[in-house]
Amino acid sequence: FSTTIFGSNDVPKIHPQDPHRFERSGTTWYPVGYYPAIGALTSDRNNYKTYYKTLIDSLARHNINYLRTVFTMGQQHGDSIIPYQRPGPGNAADGRLKYDLTQFNQAHFDYWFDVVSYAHARNVVIQISLLDFWHNKKWVSVSNSDITREWGLKYDFYQGANNSNGVDVMTGEEWVDPSHPVFDVQKKLIAKAIDTLGSLPNIIWEVANEATVFQGENGTAWQLILSDYITTYEQSIGVTPHLVIPRDIPNHESTPGNQHDLPATIHDELAARFSDDMPLISDNDCCTTP
Repeated sequence: FSTTIFGSNDVPKIHPQDPHRFERSGTTWYPVGYYPAIGALTSDRNNYKTYYKTLIDSLARHNINYLRTVFTMGQQHGDSIIPYQRPGPGNAADGRLKYDLTQFNQAHFDYWFDVVSYAHARNVVIQISLLDFWHNKKWVSVSNSDITREWGLKYDFYQGANNSNGVDVMTGEEWVDPSHPVFDVQKKLIAKAIDTLGSLPNIIWEVANEATVFQGENGTAWQLILSDYITTYEQSIGVTPHLVIPRDIPNHESTPGNQHDLPATIHDELAARFSDDMPLISDNDCCTTP
């Protein structure tokens, strides 16, 4: 794939005549979305290419044109693909060499370019959650007696014991604090993702998965600052800005719908949102917030 084949008109936008809808390629666009486990495309796999092609082909075959997934889960789980190199010196909490937050793993970014390019060829838009907060809600939330497969803030890239750069996040509150040194590291990771993927039109950026759920107003404020950073950075490198969640579109935890809602209930809740100048979206992953 080449970045030169993609036109800016293909970028999803808020409909100019109705802020509750989307426009793409000059016509009203109705996303019908799906996502597997949020980290499915970055999980520990023997064959990443077969997985993403099979998934995207299946979506396209069933006329599902929207996929939500996360760019990185914030730690290495098993041998999962990650955005940073691990040269050390010294070992991280999982017993392997520490991360160097100044050295990106280019293979991770190249992989994501292939994923999004393939999705574009199949007319699928990808909502890319750039950062994850879910794994920060506990020190260790899952353990299989294998520390390379445990999950939590203890193993986060930005936890002090895990990197060689002096970045030390000890709590979820620090993780979403724009005055903390980690904020600059987060921005550099986002900038690298935009440098690699920003020319592709079939993206809607999401700042983070579930930061609002676990950090409330502070999590939302942090995401809004990064939303503006994303747009400013895209403009600075000359690519067409993409929509950003939660500034332009509600995130999933603040949209109507959960696993137990009947269609009529969701319809009523969407109607109650009509006064909001944002797209009307339902999501069955999280929380009903009328």
